[in-house]
Amino acid sequence: MKSPDEISALPPDPSEHDLSAQLIVYLEHINDNLRRTGWLISVADAIKTNPSILGNSVGVIPATGDEHEDLLRAAVILTHAYLEDFLRMLGRTLLPLASKEVLDEIPLTGTGRQAQKFFLGSLMRHLDKAVEQVVQESADEYLDNYTFNNGTQVMQFLAKLGIKVDSDLTTLNQMIQRRHSIAHRGDKVRSKISEKYEMQPISALDVIDWVKATNDFVNSVVRLVIEQKTPPESYLRNYFKRDL
Repeated sequence: MKSPDEISALPPDPSEHDLSAQLIVYLEHINDNLRRTGWLISVADAIKTNPSILGNSVGVIPATGDEHEDLLRAAVILTHAYLEDFLRMLGRTLLPLASKEVLDEIPLTGTGRQAQKFFLGSLMRHLDKAVEQVVQESADEYLDNYTFNNGTQVMQFLAKLGIKVDSDLTTLNQMIQRRHSIAHRGDKVRSKISEKYEMQPISALDVIDWVKATNDFVNSVVRLVIEQKTPPESYLRNYFKRDL
């Protein structure tokens, strides 16, 4: 992963300092996280090379087959979690600044998962809040329920934030799909021969490629956001003052 120093070599506009600083700090955070996946891959490789490496540890049965691959599956789960955390962090920062059309898709906080028209009575619980606070809380609640099941959804989400990514997300999409198989089917698929469900083999090289693709994607998006110089003022602040 590119170091935070390389990203910060792009001098941000003073008005962009807060957002840029937040993104740089986040790069350090995700660097640490992705090192954890690298550790899992290394341990999996060590166990594959020497199945008895765990010795006579209490409660541990020496690996006899492909048990080490479960560490690779755990690495995929973590990598996807780090990706989703990054996207939600961007959403919490940039979604409240989005256009009226995008904000119209977000349900008012406390009213469910689907955006719908609401009566003034729904605002009673928010009378002591600024409009921007209500929008932020609504965006946060919306993002808590937002899932990313493929590369297309990732691109669509970034488009809502005003971020256009031209990168090929094929490898990233493979990671997302494999995570779905691991999390929801135990990474088992129906055998074409026996018609029984069998565990899919997983390669350390594939997982390394997926981690790298996630790494590169995060870096590219951070650079785009910094270069685009997102206006520091909330879209809503300007929107509701237009007619004053």
